[in-house]
Amino acid sequence: MLTLLILLDAHALPGTHAPVVATWDTRASTLGVAAHTAVMPSATLSSWSYLTDFSNTQGKLSSQFGVHFLQLKVDSWQNGLYGGGANATTMFNQPLTRRYDNGLPIVAVAPSLSLAPNVLLNGERNHLSVPLNLGVGVSWAPKPWLVVTPNAEWSTSFDFDTHIDAYEYMSDDSTDDTVELSQQDIEEILEEAVTWEATVGGAWRAGLAITATLWRFDLQIDGGVLNLGSDTSQTLGRSLGWWSGMNVLWQWDRVVPAVLPYGICELPVGHPDDPDR
Repeated sequence: MLTLLILLDAHALPGTHAPVVATWDTRASTLGVAAHTAVMPSATLSSWSYLTDFSNTQGKLSSQFGVHFLQLKVDSWQNGLYGGGANATTMFNQPLTRRYDNGLPIVAVAPSLSLAPNVLLNGERNHLSVPLNLGVGVSWAPKPWLVVTPNAEWSTSFDFDTHIDAYEYMSDDSTDDTVELSQQDIEEILEEAVTWEATVGGAWRAGLAITATLWRFDLQIDGGVLNLGSDTSQTLGRSLGWWSGMNVLWQWDRVVPAVLPYGICELPVGHPDDPDR
């Protein structure tokens, strides 16, 4: 005889991807690392990332890529979920005002589109999410080396979740330690022990990024609020929380000449914004 001990529904977890924007500055190609944490009343979502982006020759279009390690801890779960993800982001940065001598616009608007699949696993619970993200940021540079960017993102994701339940095997004969299962028994176990759900969910994030540039290095500190979606609230209790983090980026390429006001290929020798002065 088979006795079911635990039966829990699977619930979708939209919005569990890492931040998909490496930088709001499209003047030069960069690479770097990042770490972020989102804190909700009953859960914590953390990510550690490797980031790279490539700017086009006009300094307005950026292709950004990231590889992420993810960790989700829920207070009511015995074991956390661990996994990874990746993202591909396209950003278009349109200046609304003049640029500084280093090519940085004083005010610019930057819409973005990204795909960020991710997976979280712990054996008992397994979650796959494939979100399509639409975002926008408005950058203001009060100084040639300082940028403040309020930003927001909306995600629509396809989510697939499974939950493996626990069973206890009981024999009718208490003196017999052998359990015999027929093909029908195995099919019933698989049908009842593994619950799964496929959904389309939505989530959003909004925040503020502050970026300071020193030589060829960018230090970005950001944070804000996020909501992992209505489906997530069934699993985590409340899905509204706070997130914060930091990016450290290195400009491995020069600022593209198209954004510089001098009409030459690079900044003049000795210019304060020339990284090789």
